[in-house]
Amino acid sequence: DILINNAATTCDTLFEDKTKDNFMNTLDINLVAPFLLCQKIGPKMKENRYGVIINISSTNGIDTPYIESVDYDASKAGLISLSNNLA
Repeated sequence: DILINNAATTCDTLFEDKTKDNFMNTLDINLVAPFLLCQKIGPKMKENRYGVIINISSTNGIDTPYIESVDYDASKAGLISLSNNLA
């Protein structure tokens, strides 16, 4: 089995104009969905003693100077951490 998580979104608004809903929508798509998919397929991969999970993140999860992309950056940093913990 192979799982590839590559979906991504962001809210292109100024930092001060972002709402909690904007922020949470980005986290839901970029971080929560991959978490849930990994959690769902993980037991089957363990049972089969084989599986590959590829999480596509971004260098924005490591370092970025743009406060406007704080929602995207936080979600990609979380995805990097999730990937490291699953490895």
